[in-house]
Amino acid sequence: MVLLIALLTLFVIKVCRLVFNGIGQGRIRLAGFYPEWASPTFGILRFLIIAAARDTSGLEEEPPPFVYQTLLGDASVSYEINAVTRAPGKAPRITSELHGHILDRFRGAGVEIASPSYAAVRDGNRIAVPDGHLPAEYVPPPWRIHPFEGLFRKQGGATEK
Repeated sequence: MVLLIALLTLFVIKVCRLVFNGIGQGRIRLAGFYPEWASPTFGILRFLIIAAARDTSGLEEEPPPFVYQTLLGDASVSYEINAVTRAPGKAPRITSELHGHILDRFRGAGVEIASPSYAAVRDGNRIAVPDGHLPAEYVPPPWRIHPFEGLFRKQGGATEK
């Protein structure tokens, strides 16, 4: 029975790798997933999360921290930071400090953490980043009452009737 479970697990892992490699190489397409913007986004987020880990006391520099993308959901992506500590008894404090540094790094870079449980209308509402982390020139976007107003214009600018 154990051997069967092990073989089944290896098979599932192999299929997952095949699918994810196919997505990454463009052979498999998922509706709403665009690798051309997902890859740079992951690079930026990975950089910010690792920088936050390096800011955190109690985490070792070697081996270096690394980030996994653990979930591609319908409306969100989940990441996992992996780092080593020699003080496991202080894990709650270290984790709390790490989370604070992640928030600080994201806010400093203007990255808003959104999730399915957080809803915001982007037209006319400011992003959910504290004032101290926004550029001085930041202005919330204006309300767009007629989002399709330019859809039926001719090249010269006159509206077709």
